[in-house]
Amino acid sequence: MKKNIKNVVSVAAGILFNLSLKKDGSLWVWGWNNFSQFGVDTSSEQILTPQKIMDGAFNSIESGSNKNFAIKDDGSIWFWEGSNKPTAVELKNAPVQNGSDIASNPAPDSDSIRFSNPIIEAETRRLCKKATGDIYKLDLEKIIALTLENKNINDISDLKWFTCLEFLSLNNNMISEIKPLSNLTKLKTLYVNQNNLSDISALSELVNLTQLELSYNKIADISALGKLTNLKSIYIDENSIIDISPLKALASLQTLMISRNQLKDIQH
Repeated sequence: MKKNIKNVVSVAAGILFNLSLKKDGSLWVWGWNNFSQFGVDTSSEQILTPQKIMDGAFNSIESGSNKNFAIKDDGSIWFWEGSNKPTAVELKNAPVQNGSDIASNPAPDSDSIRFSNPIIEAETRRLCKKATGDIYKLDLEKIIALTLENKNINDISDLKWFTCLEFLSLNNNMISEIKPLSNLTKLKTLYVNQNNLSDISALSELVNLTQLELSYNKIADISALGKLTNLKSIYIDENSIIDISPLKALASLQTLMISRNQLKDIQH
């Protein structure tokens, strides 16, 4: 018998599974659990009816290929994948977060930001709780997580100002140029699945990355990844990659998804 889930305020989709947030702040999942990505019921590969995995005052959710994030009202970020239960992530530069009040009391001489992309500006104003007025660099320094998915964005030049970001998701857009991301050296998690990427050389500066997803793009050269020695998880399915030798340097790598490429030699 099907079980309907009521009072849902947000749904995030991974690969063949769903994570939902209810009005009471609880988290629910259903779909394929073949990688135990729900963190519960690891003996079942498929959960057909919505199952609650956590109570709590959550206000925002996000899912990657086989992993999940959620943000609580207190600003804490929670992450889980595999058979691991949801766990709070320590972000040392995070006094506040999505859904929290981000105070903006800049000094008179603070630099204001002039956005070129109205979509990025709108999301920034939502996070800063500033519907009108100037946005300052001090405002952006308090944003450490940003999600801009399914927005038809092709220009991300405004992101160069977000130098304190530790989590960024740009899935399902039209992005081909990612040079502005080279400024975001505090990034730990980056999702740019399903875009138009071919050149990822700008990523070589992001040495703090531990999670990276670039599936469903047009990438052939991954030499930039060889410098990212803190990477633990890489998803680069559905690209045009031939040579994976740059990955030999990644001693911390635990998860690699690289199916449906053009690999000639995987003896690395």
